[in-house]
Amino acid sequence: MSQEVNDYIEQIAQPWQVEVCRALDEAIRQAIPDATDRLQYGKPHYLKNGKYACVLGTAKGWVTLTIFNAAAIDAPDNLFEPGPPDRRTIKIKPGQELDYGQLATLIGQAASSWPGLILMVLRSGGPGSKRLSGASMAAALKMVRVTQPLAVPRTQAYLPFLR
Repeated sequence: MSQEVNDYIEQIAQPWQVEVCRALDEAIRQAIPDATDRLQYGKPHYLKNGKYACVLGTAKGWVTLTIFNAAAIDAPDNLFEPGPPDRRTIKIKPGQELDYGQLATLIGQAASSWPGLILMVLRSGGPGSKRLSGASMAAALKMVRVTQPLAVPRTQAYLPFLR
């Protein structure tokens, strides 16, 4: 755990929230051993390969954990708050029972579901080839969650690196 995330957890006023945040940190590290963490927007964010995996937050009456890239996880009904399928958020309230092992499994599922590399030929530049419009290219890249495209000469393929 980085010092800034440790300091964040230490400064939480409610002892039960400190306990929950420490247990969540342990579950995240169990699920994603190579996770890095940092404070961003005043909250601990956990990253895998530079991409968001989870974020913790506290409010007066609960602790929240949001898992990113969560569309493919097999979660029990009513565990998470309603919301977009690619982000799953749980609000943990005082005295609430939570299976941290199960939560670590779900975090691991989300983190391991990121595709590695997909080859897309967006344009060849050859005679008779069609160029994609900017909007079409943006839609295609969004659809496959491109985060760091690697541009190569236009006679070669375009290799987007994905989460």
